[in-house]
Amino acid sequence: MFMADSGIAIILVILILLIGVSFRKYLNKLNLLSFFFYMTIVFNFLTLIIWGFDRDYFITAFPSFKLYQITTTSFLKASIIILGGLIIVILSYILADLSAYKGQLKFRSLFGTSPKDVSPYIIKRILIVSIAVAVIQSILIITNADQIIEGFILGIMGGDHSVIMDARQELNSSYIFFLWSINILPFTCISLYALYRVVGKYKVYARLYILLTVASILCTFFKGHLIIFIALLLLAKLYTDKTSMLANSQLLTLKNVQHIGLLFVFIISLYALFGIAREESSILNIVLSLGETASSRIIGRLGISILMYGHYFPEAADHYGFANLNIFSKIFDYAAYLDTKEVFRYFSIQEDGSVAINATMDFYAAFGWPGWILGCMILGFGINLLDKKIILLDNNLPNFVIKLYSLVFVYYLTQASVFRAALGYGGLFFVAMWLAMRITIRQKKKLAQSKDSLTPV
Repeated sequence: MFMADSGIAIILVILILLIGVSFRKYLNKLNLLSFFFYMTIVFNFLTLIIWGFDRDYFITAFPSFKLYQITTTSFLKASIIILGGLIIVILSYILADLSAYKGQLKFRSLFGTSPKDVSPYIIKRILIVSIAVAVIQSILIITNADQIIEGFILGIMGGDHSVIMDARQELNSSYIFFLWSINILPFTCISLYALYRVVGKYKVYARLYILLTVASILCTFFKGHLIIFIALLLLAKLYTDKTSMLANSQLLTLKNVQHIGLLFVFIISLYALFGIAREESSILNIVLSLGETASSRIIGRLGISILMYGHYFPEAADHYGFANLNIFSKIFDYAAYLDTKEVFRYFSIQEDGSVAINATMDFYAAFGWPGWILGCMILGFGINLLDKKIILLDNNLPNFVIKLYSLVFVYYLTQASVFRAALGYGGLFFVAMWLAMRITIRQKKKLAQSKDSLTPV
């Protein structure tokens, strides 16, 4: 079994490297396709590769899951679904370019120069929206104060992880509080921070708003959303740096690596706050333990869900189609199929919980192989269309922020279905906030006119 699993892992590594080399002109610039590619590697492929060489590590690291049920056949199928899905997405993206530009390829960079158009109207709109959002957020925190205080005192300070989980689940049931804390408030804060970076005003207000946003996200007890917010702050700082030539910059620059390092330090600190590795004695052991825990929780937990789905469908349950969508269940009056919870119960010794999968695996689990192929093709065309539309936006401040949040949406596609990424994790809410600031899309007449964003073959 080990030889078979390790052989699959080696083939995965080779094929991923071949993809990276073959499509390097697309993937070496920061656009939605390259971001999807790298996020898929980090949150999906790393787990599959490590599983191939040392499946016992995950069985030990996640003792509450019955991962011993996953066979080599299931591992192979999951690998084909994720790798094949990624290839189909990339080829569909390129095919969309070939069709639109008569055989010519376009290598896009999402960010050009720092935002320039910051009219008084836009400044006024951002300030008004930020005040309204902060007032509503404060009211929501006050109304949920009992659960928040209990989670912090008994959970974080007391070191009781079960209290943290209970508080998180209860607060999550308050949809408005959860939506406002992880989507609306952070979007507004990034807009305000970018405004400060570009015009050089409102420094104190922007920093106070960052503190409010960090505190509010901490009140949800979801570490992942706080990590996303800090990453967005770093990106906003990086891409509002007027001294850098960002239009021609590569992804792997020294400054980018430094920002990634800062983000990793923040992640380690966040896990320390939530009481991970309290039993370690030395500082070195604590840091190593926190690093390993953060990596396994953030990356490994998502990756093993792919293996679970590859094993579960259709062997243990039929493909579910649209039955898992609450919106359709309400329209046609049927009980929604809770696929993430059903798979969790099948593999876990615990009763309550859920798992997360990416969009390409959801296509397979929902519709089988034909639906997987069609879904991945549509996803590739969709990412291409979104890339083209966003890159052609005028170089003003709100458009800059929606570009940042388009990356967040694509990031969620590596951890959720298309519908969940759009409805549950904020995709449509990002658009709503963008429209709230009354952004108009004024496209260039010709794609070739956007010299900062496109480079022809």
